[in-house]
Amino acid sequence: MVELNGCPAHVLNDTERIIHTLQQVVDLLGTGILKTTSYQFKPQGISAVMIIGASHLAIHSWPEHGYASVDVMVCVDNFKISDLLHIFADSLEAASHTFMEVRRGLIEK
Repeated sequence: MVELNGCPAHVLNDTERIIHTLQQVVDLLGTGILKTTSYQFKPQGISAVMIIGASHLAIHSWPEHGYASVDVMVCVDNFKISDLLHIFADSLEAASHTFMEVRRGLIEK
């Protein structure tokens, strides 16, 4: 989970940019996209979800607060979290960001 603060409102209200950001993460993960959907709220804000071969990615934005929340649920570990964070922070022009990693679904063999 990633929390992005201090993002410009116009960036957080740009559906194409948010979808492009998710595409950059897919490229980092090396997985395929199964489905992409987004919704532009009125007067502002976006929710975008990408179902990917390794699970899903989602961004929800609140331009009026300069805030976006990101959920990254993946079942691959072939990436560095720092690279993933840079994609989100740089693309959405965040002044600051925090993240929390939660390991889920660990199945013992």
